[in-house]
Amino acid sequence: MLNKDNEIISNLMLKEIQIVVDKYYNMDNQTKEKIKSILSTLKDNNLKSYLINNPNKITEIVKETNVTEINEDVITLFSWLNLEGNKTSIKDTIAYYEEIKKNNYIKIGRYTISKTNERTKDDTKKEIEERIKDKSFLERAINKNKLADIWINQSIR
Repeated sequence: MLNKDNEIISNLMLKEIQIVVDKYYNMDNQTKEKIKSILSTLKDNNLKSYLINNPNKITEIVKETNVTEINEDVITLFSWLNLEGNKTSIKDTIAYYEEIKKNNYIKIGRYTISKTNERTKDDTKKEIEERIKDKSFLERAINKNKLADIWINQSIR
């Protein structure tokens, strides 16, 4: 019985493998070229690896974008956001990219994405100022005993 079960399982596995092979082997040339273009566009190996390990994301890009020329910034932003756990669609990413072009920055979750470092510096400064005003944040951030020790001994260890 054990050999018969193994044969059934082996046949099921081979059938599934054949379906996947057929899917990629029978892909039209335009789709193959678009996938190659998407992967060659990415310079960051971590982002490229993410897309290779998540073929559904590449499929989403191919299906949802009709552009023959791939926008490197959009693909990079899409890959990075998804890699960081922000489950983002390619359509949303395109909208984010357009907003960045329009406003020079965008805030997505805990991230501020900016065209220039100057905007990031301004945002960071505002965030620090807000946190300094927040008493509970300061209490968590500063150990009162260490602060007293620093003040008394006039040294930082």
